[in-house]
Amino acid sequence: MEFFGRRFGRDRQDADPRVDDTPATFEQRLDSSGLVVANLSVRDAVAQMLSFYRDVRVADCPLDADGDMLLFQWGVYDWGVGPSFQFDLTRQFICGVDDDAIRQLSLVLHFAPSEQLSALEPGNRWCHSPEQLQEFETFVRGSAAYRAVVEAVPDRVELELQAV
Repeated sequence: MEFFGRRFGRDRQDADPRVDDTPATFEQRLDSSGLVVANLSVRDAVAQMLSFYRDVRVADCPLDADGDMLLFQWGVYDWGVGPSFQFDLTRQFICGVDDDAIRQLSLVLHFAPSEQLSALEPGNRWCHSPEQLQEFETFVRGSAAYRAVVEAVPDRVELELQAV
């Protein structure tokens, strides 16, 4: 029977992942490209996170209600482990009606806060839909933050899913 093992006309293995599955889904995509989180360059991090946003929808997070957005943020921050310049690409999911429904999958590349990096004004930019992705990519790749670290090797790279 053709319908056996199918749900709503799609193979179950091709179903959109749930928010909790996004770190593993992202890492599987990296693995299929011969990459791992810990060794990502800035170029690879940008390419991979943008393609992940373009190609993978997340179940129950509607695009038309800002339920699935992409955020680029940068600056020198100290979250208790010492200051670092952070080049951060975050995918934000809102899959419900209350604030508890906001989750973020953050890919953060950390660099020593040199004088040059410390002089960069911290900032951010949102991408509200895949239709805005080309403009968003142009902004990211043209930003002073990208140009400052694109050839540098990060001190560490983190991928984390957290509630906001």
